[in-house]
Amino acid sequence: MEPVIQPRIDKAFIDASPSGFHVVTPGVGDYSHEDINQALFRLVERVQSECHLLLQPLRLTLVTESLGDAANFWNRELGSPESGVSDGAVGKHISWGSDLDSARSIVILSLGVSHGVASGLSIAIATVIHELVHVHDDFVRGMKFGFRRHSNHADDWPAICAHLAEIAWSEYAAEAVAASYMTAEDLQTLITDDPAHLVSTHQQLRELIRCYQLRQLDLGTLWSQALTHFSHIFANLGRAAARFRCAESGKDARAGFVNAIGEAAPWQPVVEQIFGELNALDDKAYSGWAAEPFVGLGEQVGAGFNAAGFFPIPCGQNLRLNVS
Repeated sequence: MEPVIQPRIDKAFIDASPSGFHVVTPGVGDYSHEDINQALFRLVERVQSECHLLLQPLRLTLVTESLGDAANFWNRELGSPESGVSDGAVGKHISWGSDLDSARSIVILSLGVSHGVASGLSIAIATVIHELVHVHDDFVRGMKFGFRRHSNHADDWPAICAHLAEIAWSEYAAEAVAASYMTAEDLQTLITDDPAHLVSTHQQLRELIRCYQLRQLDLGTLWSQALTHFSHIFANLGRAAARFRCAESGKDARAGFVNAIGEAAPWQPVVEQIFGELNALDDKAYSGWAAEPFVGLGEQVGAGFNAAGFFPIPCGQNLRLNVS
């Protein structure tokens, strides 16, 4: 009998794949490959039925024991920086393509999340739903505004603001659906942690400035590390806005998110404005959005940099940075 040769699953393979939902998993631990496959298939069918997600670009759900390594592999395939995943991440989606025909998405899940879905754990189910909504959101916005790739230049200030604003919306959109599938206890735990995440990351940014002022960091390293921290802040603020809105049944939950006399107090007006911008976008269908829907969010991204003591100043094709 001839051995079965498994195809190499890379960008070329996904680009050539017909529409359909495929799962690749090591199938180790308490659940078999088939158990995980069936649990994920049932969840996708449920979410499509209940939320009417457009998942046409989705070609692969990859279950892995090393989320960071898998993310870096696909970043290399797409010619993107190997950014890995943030600490504690258990899921990631990656989308590419330039039009409806070439749009492709994959979802990468940790092995623990897949086992959680098979066990019926709400937080694991919500994690997968979060990633599926990313696929839907990227696809729908691509159809309306065009499938665009962002500049990776660290000195393009308008592009940085636009990119971080889009990250905030993307996380809000995904979590707005996922949060409704969490238990009240899981949701409350996350809501309790969200302000602490902002304060902790703000402190890390302030420490970067201190190290730079003491000449322990050069300007390039300061800016590179700061961009990573700000990306985490605005992503989590997007998720937090969705969680608070879900928990409060639509009531305004912006007031009090940041302690007005605490170390991160300068963020208070920024958070209020970001929550308001995200909720306003969510109140409209994509078809009702303005041609540049994230302008207001982009302005608040700039205000957030200032709140942490970073003052970028565009100078022609370059960027000057002041800190305080």
